[in-house]
Amino acid sequence: MLRPALLIVCLLPLAACEKEPAPMPTPPVGLEAPSWTLSGPGGTFSLADAAGRPVVLQFGPSAPDAWTALEAAHDDLEAAGALVVGAVVEGAPAALRLPFAVVSDSGAVVAERYGYNGTPLVVVIDAEGRLRSRAEAVASTDQFFDLAANALLEADDVELPTESASEARAPRAVTADEVRALVLEGAALFDLRPEAERDADGPIEYALIAPLESFGPEVLPMNALVPVILAGPAVDSLAAEVTVWGYREVYTLPDASALASPDAEPLAIPAPEPPSRLPARRRAIG
Repeated sequence: MLRPALLIVCLLPLAACEKEPAPMPTPPVGLEAPSWTLSGPGGTFSLADAAGRPVVLQFGPSAPDAWTALEAAHDDLEAAGALVVGAVVEGAPAALRLPFAVVSDSGAVVAERYGYNGTPLVVVIDAEGRLRSRAEAVASTDQFFDLAANALLEADDVELPTESASEARAPRAVTADEVRALVLEGAALFDLRPEAERDADGPIEYALIAPLESFGPEVLPMNALVPVILAGPAVDSLAAEVTVWGYREVYTLPDASALASPDAEPLAIPAPEPPSRLPARRRAIG
């Protein structure tokens, strides 16, 4: 005879026993942005409608304070050539009175494809449809331009209203002591030394080990405002490319021996890594 508790379990619908579907993986910065078509008070808008023009897209709730920074930056972004779009993930977009296109993404269906997790998320898509940068809780016009500068500079006939965003993007060599301080403040450290050098000197504490020859945007932080440190010889050209991918602060440490120790605990990058689909040649910037 079946016990009551077991009987209840057996009568549950099969759907209740099924696993939730796995969430769609967030696309790496530098690869093609997910396509979408959304509607709002002004009609239907799709990413394809913006082809040939950089897009600054923010996902967030209908609370007015979630849009204050983008509203303040809107005029300068539009003047620099960007198309500004707001996607409301909860609440009614019609309740907002904003100077740019606002659409509804009910249930955050599109937002989650870009990595939205409840905090207002800004993504920049370049004129060729690639996801160039992404950051949460952007709070100032300067931060919006830090995220969008490269996509804007690569667009034809565009001049930025400020020089600070592009000037801040030149990679800078740092010392081992500076690296320690930057890591304590939240910087992402990557160990790009040859395997033989790592074996001889030991790993670097808190560093992600990544082969230089296969390093791509998919291993970098989702938030393009996070400082990136590249440790190892011959990383200068890669550092310049990382700035093209939209990262604001990039540092290099050619000689990482002072940070290496046989007792250090490195971090592991999840595998397998998708191959980079970034074009081999890009237009000069700045």
